[in-house]
Amino acid sequence: MTISPPFVGFEAADVAAEAVAAFGRPLIAVTDPVALAAVDARLPAWIDALAPDVVVDAGRGAGPASVAEVLALASHCVGAAGVVAVGGGRTLDAAKIACSGTPYLDLWFRERAGSDLVVAVGPTVPLLAVPTTVGTGCEVSAKAMLTTDAGRLLLIGESLRPTASWAVPEALDSLPAGALQVAGVEILGRLLGPWLGAGLPVPASLRAKAERVVDAVDTIVARSPVTPVGFYGHSSSGPGAARIRARRDLFAISASAHLDLPVPSGKPCSYWLWPLANEWSTLTGGPKMQGLLSLLPAWLGWVLEQPAAAGDGSWWLSTVQRWSPAGAPRDDTSGSTLDPDEVLDRVERHWRPIGPGLPPRPAIRRVLDNANTGRLAA
Repeated sequence: MTISPPFVGFEAADVAAEAVAAFGRPLIAVTDPVALAAVDARLPAWIDALAPDVVVDAGRGAGPASVAEVLALASHCVGAAGVVAVGGGRTLDAAKIACSGTPYLDLWFRERAGSDLVVAVGPTVPLLAVPTTVGTGCEVSAKAMLTTDAGRLLLIGESLRPTASWAVPEALDSLPAGALQVAGVEILGRLLGPWLGAGLPVPASLRAKAERVVDAVDTIVARSPVTPVGFYGHSSSGPGAARIRARRDLFAISASAHLDLPVPSGKPCSYWLWPLANEWSTLTGGPKMQGLLSLLPAWLGWVLEQPAAAGDGSWWLSTVQRWSPAGAPRDDTSGSTLDPDEVLDRVERHWRPIGPGLPPRPAIRRVLDNANTGRLAA
């Protein structure tokens, strides 16, 4: 293969399709039909034009793919020259695990009840990841989520990193404003969360990236037209140029959060809202981002009590409140089904042993209680 990992390019779908020839044949396409039905029609047409030998539905659901789903997917990928995965985080994570030798991971994780290191235990298959959403950065990350009997597990290991990734602008053109704003909240969390969760001020370089994220989301949501002219299919000036740059910014900054983002030294769990949201999702069966958005105001209430972090936390909170999906009142399923003791017990059991960064148990309990009552802080 001539494609170099981990991040190949950001071009129109027809340009990205030219790179797929490097994978050879047979080629497997792993897609999410729901995601493809919601995006610009040019992206599904690109998948059809690839004429893959097999098109596989990665499975559907609110949470990460199950062990059974990933094993079924892996059975299709064995012996393939390459896999192209197109979809959101669930689809890309399933493909990443399947292409890393997943048939051998079932027994290895059956009795696990927390995050651990994934080792390369089987033959890998080259993977080209094409995200239809933006925010998770899973198209370039060496992490994936898997649902097991023990709950949702975070898997980590270089064998999970896609061989290559195409960030296709058509994928963002038809996303609703709410989906873009939710993605913005997730990217902000990766930039600011580790520092604010440690009670520290955010480095100026990361605050600048966070402000670019907010500007990019607002620009794309404004839906200024994009004029299709020029060598790369887009104009470099005019009313649509800012939106083109905004789409590139979102993908690039989301990717950088997984590749070269500095975090507080020795505090792997300092963005501890993430474990809370993960365990909330496990217990409620709801999407991870719904858990994050439900808990975020109360978590930021704790941040505002930390003098060094309060300024950046206040800026993030004002953005959350301005963007409708994060600032809107929670639905009845978010707080009413949250059992603080269950969430806290799972966080203590699954995340506390990983390393430092989590605050004392009473602080976590207070955030969970405040999330149930809708308060920012006690």
